[in-house]
Amino acid sequence: MNLKPHRFSLQLAFTILLLAALVVAFVAYTRAEKAIDRANEQRILSQLLADELRQSSDDLTRMVRTYVVTGDPRYRQYYQDILDIRDGRKPRPEHYQNIYWDRVIADQLPPPATSGPGVPLLDLMRQAEFGAAEFHKLAEAKANSDQLTATEFAAMQQVETAGQDPEAARAKARQRLHDAPYHQAKAGIMQPLFEFNELMNQRTLAAVQAAERHALRLRGIFILFALSALLMLWRTYRVLRETLGGAVDDVHARIVRLGQGDFSSTTPVAPGRDNSVVGWLAETQRRLKQLEQVRQAAADRYASMLAATKDAFWLVDAPSGRLLDVNAAAMQMSGFSRDALLSMSMQDLEVGLTTDAYAEHLTQVLTEGWGLFESRQRISAGRIIDVEISVTFDPPSRTLVAFIRDITERKRMEQALLTFNAELEERVARRTEELSATTSALMLTEERLRLAMDATHDGLWDWNLATDEYFTNEAYCSMLGYAAAF
Repeated sequence: MNLKPHRFSLQLAFTILLLAALVVAFVAYTRAEKAIDRANEQRILSQLLADELRQSSDDLTRMVRTYVVTGDPRYRQYYQDILDIRDGRKPRPEHYQNIYWDRVIADQLPPPATSGPGVPLLDLMRQAEFGAAEFHKLAEAKANSDQLTATEFAAMQQVETAGQDPEAARAKARQRLHDAPYHQAKAGIMQPLFEFNELMNQRTLAAVQAAERHALRLRGIFILFALSALLMLWRTYRVLRETLGGAVDDVHARIVRLGQGDFSSTTPVAPGRDNSVVGWLAETQRRLKQLEQVRQAAADRYASMLAATKDAFWLVDAPSGRLLDVNAAAMQMSGFSRDALLSMSMQDLEVGLTTDAYAEHLTQVLTEGWGLFESRQRISAGRIIDVEISVTFDPPSRTLVAFIRDITERKRMEQALLTFNAELEERVARRTEELSATTSALMLTEERLRLAMDATHDGLWDWNLATDEYFTNEAYCSMLGYAAAF
């Protein structure tokens, strides 16, 4: 029993399953790597949001202090813009987390837009999926920052309502923005942010580390599957080589030669590889070579038979009636070249063979297996000859095998014979009429003679010496005393 194909099939199936597992492991590993990226992105986003809250508090402090010192209304507007952007009343400019207000002050960036959708900073923090403790710290820092703005608005109000002594009012406002309570309020903002950063760092770092550990495990599984797949591929290659009996390129080249009908060369088979693909190919090549020899001998006999026969030969495609092959006798009979005949159909050559008539003949041949038809055929130079066509049907190839015989001379002789027979019958009829008339005249003469002889009382007799016939009348018989029968 041959177990090599079964062994190879099992090996191949197991290898495919292992490769499928390798693909699954690779997909899981890539997702784990992406999870690390997402964890890092979450960590960075959390830091940016916390830093925006801290930076906005510092920017508010800088703007209010600058406004108190200079009295330039731009800084009061910038102060209000910062509050509106943080609270979602104005749209957040692009790249707002980057160095922004320093460039606006230096006229390197235009002031932020005043219209468009805005998103409060607290909503962005909620969307960042902070933990409850982390969000509590951020909310506390935001609330403390909002409380500090009351002090800053009071300082700006104090400058704007200075009255007759603006310098004194400005000094008091500066004092309010630099005294210990103000710094304590600033610390009240920064302390929750510090604690938030600690909590956030612990959480995001733990998430990143967990994702990295998960990815490391999957990486190990992926490497294990990859090594196992390489091993199985190597084993499959060995089994495949044993099953094939040689290299794949060599086997492919031998199959191509067989497909091209090249059976001349002998396929070498290594010892012990008779039951391999190469061994089967060698056996197939040997048998095909034998069959080719038999086919060639049959083809030679077929060609010799067609060359020896005096009848024309057609090989016809049954459905269409188109000529597929002809012999030399067909070319000689028709006067057409081989190429010309192979471009024609039976309907082109036979006089009066319509499509319906051809279908009727074909049905008869398919039903009975053969057919014998007389027809008239066109030949070169516009002449028409009488032919007799003997047809058989070959089911495997769906072709008609037809032998055509020129019966023009036979038809001429048959017509001449019919004409001769008609003339002979006419002559016999005319002679018969003449003999009938003569016989009638003789019978009439004999009747008259008998009546005359019977009417006389003299005895009469007659003897034909040539025929030895003897005749007497009744008077003579009575005279001698004999009966008339004598």
